[in-house]
Amino acid sequence: QILGDAAPESRLHRISQSTWFNCLGIAMTLANCLLIAVDADISIGDAFARATGGAQADSEVWRETFDIMQKAFVAFLVFEVLVHFFALRASFFLGPAWHWNLFDLLIMSISVFAVTTM
Repeated sequence: QILGDAAPESRLHRISQSTWFNCLGIAMTLANCLLIAVDADISIGDAFARATGGAQADSEVWRETFDIMQKAFVAFLVFEVLVHFFALRASFFLGPAWHWNLFDLLIMSISVFAVTTM
């Protein structure tokens, strides 16, 4: 009965619905946005430097660091979606927040695809 009704008394359900867990998810999302912005800034700076003959940042070191950090963010997203999925069971797809859950599932799937094909 993996996909039965949500079990509100379970520890996993309490964790998935807790304020701290949801705040952690928001903080990780914002940190990932910041990482992507920094990566875009460095990439644009490197492209401008190549076009004008200027000095470039150490792109190789940054790329490796970015890839590791991006994989960590994706791993957390997978963990977060799985916690919600197993805590909510059928309510993950049928509950009042089903559209957000499907959005998270879509973003997770795209992210996993992106980091595994880099």
